[in-house]
Amino acid sequence: MDKCLNCGNELEKIGNEYVCKVCKKRYIKKAYCPIDKSELEKLAACGSISYWCNTCNELKSRKDAIYKLEEIKE
Repeated sequence: MDKCLNCGNELEKIGNEYVCKVCKKRYIKKAYCPIDKSELEKLAACGSISYWCNTCNELKSRKDAIYKLEEIKE
């Protein structure tokens, strides 16, 4: 389970966002390339999710991607 980067409590997934019920911080999870650390473009088709790296010009599997929570700034 993902934890809040601010207070450490568990986050609740609401749609595409992760929300902390304690401190009210909101996050989104982004995928990054394991080779060059650039943000990946999500590709979804027929229930399958893959990622495209525009820097490497390669398709990346979702199990190889590096996921990071980033706070949504208002």
